[in-house]
Amino acid sequence: MPELIRRNASVPALIRDPENAEKARRLGASEVVTGNLRNPQSLENAVEGVDGVFHIGPAFAPDEACMGVAMVEAAARGGVRKFAFSSVIQPTNTRLENHASKVPVEDALYYEYGIHHSASCQFHAEYSSRLAVRRQGWRFLGTVSKDSKAGACRLPRCR
Repeated sequence: MPELIRRNASVPALIRDPENAEKARRLGASEVVTGNLRNPQSLENAVEGVDGVFHIGPAFAPDEACMGVAMVEAAARGGVRKFAFSSVIQPTNTRLENHASKVPVEDALYYEYGIHHSASCQFHAEYSSRLAVRRQGWRFLGTVSKDSKAGACRLPRCR
């Protein structure tokens, strides 16, 4: 955020707890929006008029993947032009649950923003019996439906 502020960019912050509003402002947020990654409507309100999103998912939250997919979908519906996702260096290492939870979010980015990532595509081709990326949704020992609400999806789980 400091570099964006140095460049005179307006940097709104999405916070869940209104008690953190002043802290966000002290850190340089030009605007503070209260929302919840588990509430898609609050995300749509949060991205209104925003040009870019930098999303850091709550690591190890049991529904991290659903929250990330909801953020990507809200941003795409809201016309957000740029989306940066703080993932992990090796999301295809699905033996690690916190890595596996990043795959549906990255897939949502590929679908919503037309991003192509050769390593991910190669992984998906090689392991399509375990992990399939399709326009209608994602499957990895569970399902995240393209049309589902964030709270209704089943998360990818490593076994």
